[in-house]
Amino acid sequence: MDRRLHAGDVVQHFKRETITEEEARANMYLYKIVGLAEHSETREIMVVYQALYGDFKMFVRPYAMFMSPVDKEKYPEIKQEYRFEKISSQENVTLGTVPFVTLRGDPMAECKVCYRHCNIPEGGYGFCGVRTCRGGFVVPENYGRVTALALDPIEKKPLHRFHPGSYILSVGSYGCNLRCPFCQNYEISWSEEVRDRKEDSEYMTPETVADAAEFYRSRGNIGVAFTYNEPLVCYEFVRDTAKLVAERGMKNVLVSNGMAELSVLEEIIPYIHAMNIDLKSFTDGYYRDLLQGNRSMVMDFIQEAVKHCHVELTTLIIPGENDTTTEMDALSAWISELKDGEGNRIGQEIPLHISRFFPRFKMTDRDATSVKLIYRLKEIAEKHLKYVYTGNC
Repeated sequence: MDRRLHAGDVVQHFKRETITEEEARANMYLYKIVGLAEHSETREIMVVYQALYGDFKMFVRPYAMFMSPVDKEKYPEIKQEYRFEKISSQENVTLGTVPFVTLRGDPMAECKVCYRHCNIPEGGYGFCGVRTCRGGFVVPENYGRVTALALDPIEKKPLHRFHPGSYILSVGSYGCNLRCPFCQNYEISWSEEVRDRKEDSEYMTPETVADAAEFYRSRGNIGVAFTYNEPLVCYEFVRDTAKLVAERGMKNVLVSNGMAELSVLEEIIPYIHAMNIDLKSFTDGYYRDLLQGNRSMVMDFIQEAVKHCHVELTTLIIPGENDTTTEMDALSAWISELKDGEGNRIGQEIPLHISRFFPRFKMTDRDATSVKLIYRLKEIAEKHLKYVYTGNC
């Protein structure tokens, strides 16, 4: 057997000499290799690995431990003899490409999902409220924690030019990396109610979600939509689930604020077929002051996403904030210039949804957007774009 370890390998942990793969799965003895670590004092090479079931804990063990039964004299703190065997391997990944990290006495890790790059102390949380530090590594606390599950019309995402008339199994968790005061899903995004919804959430594995999507095929379901809260704060669950759904010949949809690094997009894009991304405004001040976000990062995300899958965009019009014809003209003109992966201009074909605001959550100091204004902004956008839709009118 090839005993070398690579990032992405799945190993099973034997507590006795004879155990079947089925028994290993049933007893949650499966782990995924995250990478290598160099102990800051001994310089010994350690293996960092994560449980694939249960609470998804992170572990650090000497590399030699994976190569042979544990030397009880060398590692007296380990009371039981372990044996690991590799049951699957990540293709085209070599040991040399695994990033080295240094273990610290006081672990803190940098999250690299969005522009904030939160430095998270051990046991603490990033701005999104779900990415936490365990053993010096950033992990998503909400992996597999589902707060909402529904079979929705595809148009509700909204997607108007992707399998119209079909349904899609919509899955939501909790947490968000923006602070929209008008959030319609604030109970699972960033309000005080998140704590209660978090406790009431149910755990679903990627396999369970894929099974559910397949079960509803007979009712017109085409796949899975990752939606309701911000799915990219736990992109790992999106990636792992979407891969299984795609392997079953079904579609994956991402509904997102798009505020994530392109490295995150690279992780999920091989399995995503369509996205609806919020382009909430076309001014930096709106993103910075009202949402605590970064417009440039969202625009970069959109520019890359349109090269790989079907994309539709949504702009919610807030009275007194992003409701001028000048801004809509600039926003829609920018969209019209977007290009595909081969450099062809495709922006005019990208659908834009212009939605009406209603007072809610922390923004109740103004009236709903006038229907007349929404249709006026639609006319402006149609100077640049072929498909412009109104919402909430």
